[in-house]
Amino acid sequence: MKTIKRNADRYIIFGRAEAPDICQIPGVLADISKAGCKLRFPLPVSIDMDYDYTVRITFSENTKTIPFVLICHPQWVKEENGSTEIGCTFLRSPDTARLLEYVQKLKNEEDDYRNSENFVIEDVCQFV
Repeated sequence: MKTIKRNADRYIIFGRAEAPDICQIPGVLADISKAGCKLRFPLPVSIDMDYDYTVRITFSENTKTIPFVLICHPQWVKEENGSTEIGCTFLRSPDTARLLEYVQKLKNEEDDYRNSENFVIEDVCQFV
């Protein structure tokens, strides 16, 4: 669930990313951290690396919540097979506090999962 070799832990979680200044068709959130995210758009798009973009993110696990409104600054762009991936850092945004809470929740869930693996006593199945 977590990608290694980053300043902040990134969590692979999917969601819908709406950024009309980038692409009129919604993109996909590929991963997220406290510091940034990776977005995928289904078309080749033109990005101004000096411009800050407002992105509305709705997480696929909970589509009934209000989307997060985050201001992103592109760090890199990769175009491949007719689609575009964009790596962004987050700037101070209207939903920064909600984002930090959400990422902390993801961290707690991962920690709980790792701790639950310690409950396995033996790897061998025994039939009685």
